[in-house]
Formats: sequence, structure tokens, C-alpha cells
Amino acid sequence: DRVQPGEPATILASVGDANFEELNNSLVVASVTHPNGEFTDLPMEWTAQRDGEYRATFTPSTEGFYEVRVEALADDELLGEDVTYLQVAPSDAEFHDSTMRASLLERIAVETGGRFYDAETAASLADEIQYVGGGVTVVEEHDLWDMPILLMLLATLVLGEWSFRRFRGLA
Repeated sequence: DRVQPGEPATILASVGDANFEELNNSLVVASVTHPNGEFTDLPMEWTAQRDGEYRATFTPSTEGFYEVRVEALADDELLGEDVTYLQVAPSDAEFHDSTMRASLLERIAVETGGRFYDAETAASLADEIQYVGGGVTVVEEHDLWDMPILLMLLATLVLGEWSFRRFRGLA
């Protein structure tokens, strides 16, 4: 199986005796080996939904392969054990089922006030686009002399330069 980092992973185990009778009073433990070698023991609890079904949940934090070993004991006797592996990586589900889901796209178009186009009706898309003149752009031009703050700044710079030259005896 495959989950993403931070996504809970559920471990299910079916426990039975030598006669294939489901047991609900077993001690079931899942030992998880992390990619970095750390171990986590998870006690599994009977689900009470089905006889012999035990469940534990853990949330992997790092990417990599996790080994999950489940052991079941009854009366200090090993009933059985099994090993499975879990890959933790970002989901790539979008790359595996790339078929168009027309019903979903039509529903989204209806809910958002849009339209749905498929390959046969896509040619009419350009004709159905309506120009909405909602935006108006106004260009305003101002002469530098019509802006008093800039005029005063320029005059101050000129006067400052003249004063500096006069003070230093350069003028």
C-alpha cells in the first residue's frame, strides 16, 4: 500500500486459530520498522465489527518504506505472524487515472456558472466568449511643474547646490 507523509495508515489483521475460528481475545501487536531503523510497537484492538478483526492506526512522518510485522498471541502461544510493507511517498494518483470524468466536469461547470466543452464542442468555444467591457483605463498626464512638491524639491536641490558652491568659493 501507499500513503502520503502525515496521512494516517490503518493496519487490519484477521486472527484465527488452527481450526480457522476467528478469535476476539488475542493479543495482537504490529511492529513497525521505520526507514531510519526505528521501531514502533502498536497494540491492535479488536474492531467489534467482525470476529477476529483487529485494527491499529499510525501516522508516518517521513518518506520511505516501512515494514509492518503483525504477531498474534493467545494464551502465550504464537498463533501466527505476517509481514507487509508500506510505501510513504507523495501521491501520484493523478498520473494513473488520466481519463476525463465528464460528469464531474459538468457538475463543476453548472455549480460555478460555466460551461463544459468536450472535443466535439470545443470548436464553438471561441465564438461563445463574450467581451465584457468592465475595465476602463484612464491615462492622466501631469507636467512636472504642475506638481508643487516636485517643483519645490527641484528648487531646493538647485538652491542647495548654489549655496554649497558659494560657501566653498567655487561660484
